[in-house]
Amino acid sequence: MSRKIIIALSLVLLSAATLPASAGNIKLKQTGWLNGAGGSQTGIGNKIDMDQWGALNNGVAKQVGLFNKQRLKQKGLANDSFTKQTGKFNHSEMEQDGAFNQGVAIQTGKDNLSLIGQSGENNYGETNQTGNHNEAGVGQFGSNHTAVVSQDGSGNVTAGVQFGNGCAADVEQNGAGNVAAFVQTCP
Repeated sequence: MSRKIIIALSLVLLSAATLPASAGNIKLKQTGWLNGAGGSQTGIGNKIDMDQWGALNNGVAKQVGLFNKQRLKQKGLANDSFTKQTGKFNHSEMEQDGAFNQGVAIQTGKDNLSLIGQSGENNYGETNQTGNHNEAGVGQFGSNHTAVVSQDGSGNVTAGVQFGNGCAADVEQNGAGNVAAFVQTCP
């Protein structure tokens, strides 16, 4: 009798060990020269979609949890991106066009949304969200911009756009239901 239990337990453990690999979705498309892509998924229903065109672009995505989605598009030279999602139903999109841009999106919780779009050179955009139902969006057009958005709580919203050269924004929100917006044009 104990032999049947051991065999049954072994079969259950074997099928459970293969679940994370079959439950995620990773799509990578690279065109150009020396682009790099990597990442990891643990959980069920997670989705990573990366497209890179150009040279020396690098994208890394990490997901832990359920039904998280990450979409990355990079076009140009030496753009870097990093996304990390922990929790469930988080969504992150990042698009970078130009050279030497860096984007970072970190989400922990449930139903968070992060959008980063950068066009130009030497831009840095970062969103950090902890909690539930937070939304952050950053658009940067030009060169040498920096935008960092940090939200801790629930139902917080931040949206910002920077034009020109050399703008800087740092937004931090804690609590629930906070809303922040910024638009800057720099010389």
